Amino acid sequence: MKLDSVGQVLARRILDSRDGRAVEVVMGMPQRFSDGHDDYFCAFQVIGMGDERIRYGAGVDRFQAVWLTLQMNGGFLNTSAEAKGGALTWLGQTNLGFQCLSR
Repeated sequence: MKLDSVGQVLARRILDSRDGRAVEVVMGMPQRFSDGHDDYFCAFQVIGMGDERIRYGAGVDRFQAVWLTLQMNGGFLNTSAEAKGGALTWLGQTNLGFQCLSR
């Protein structure tokens, strides 16, 4: 599924980059898939780093969609070259406050 927007914003977080750029993480409200299934998705976008493509996590209900999207955010951010190099911080810490999916 290709998305043009995260939709109505549920949450956003601003991260700091060593080079002075602000990196914004935006997550949309859970939405039902439009194909008639009962599952939900949450779109998210990282602005200011990388391709800025809108991605999403999905679950069987709104709660799981939010939870899995937060984990996907963590996986995306924590595996980035910027985070691995310590160039991204949140509240002055290299822990960006996002969990990764279990390995």
